[in-house]
Amino acid sequence: MKGYLNSELLSKQVLQNEWFRTGDLGRFTKKKEHLQIAGRITDIVTLKNGKQVNPAFVEGQILNSTFFEQCIILGEDMPYLSALIVPSFINLKLWGFQKKLSFHSMEELLSFPDTKNLFQQQIIKINKNLSEREQIAQYRILDQPWTKENGELNHLFKIKRKFILQKYNSIIEELLEYS
Repeated sequence: MKGYLNSELLSKQVLQNEWFRTGDLGRFTKKKEHLQIAGRITDIVTLKNGKQVNPAFVEGQILNSTFFEQCIILGEDMPYLSALIVPSFINLKLWGFQKKLSFHSMEELLSFPDTKNLFQQQIIKINKNLSEREQIAQYRILDQPWTKENGELNHLFKIKRKFILQKYNSIIEELLEYS
């Protein structure tokens, strides 16, 4: 690749050793047949021990569970990864009915030991598919979905990481107490 037309400066910024640096993270599939875009380099989290983790990949693994709808991975300068997770209230309610649990609110359903055990089993299952540094050590299940109206999502319905970190600072501090 030769670079940008009529812009040597821009070309020097993105071309390194004949590679076009896009800022994307990639990982090869297991058979190394395809390259998957896995996130952005700027989103990398560096743990206290110096190991780096792609939070988008871990968040994707969490969201593969039918019981989880939204999440954010925490770990920058922390000893381990933690997660704030919003459950799929529809699937959780269906599960509660199938288990014949008697509840009048989501808060009540979230408080049941069976529900807490369900979430713990989901995290254990997710962690089995992650490397040691990517595993979730602590998590908190939240009782309200993140919405645009509450300021947690932008106009494209993407999570506003900085806003959530500020809003849930006290919960994040509690998660860190276990280190």
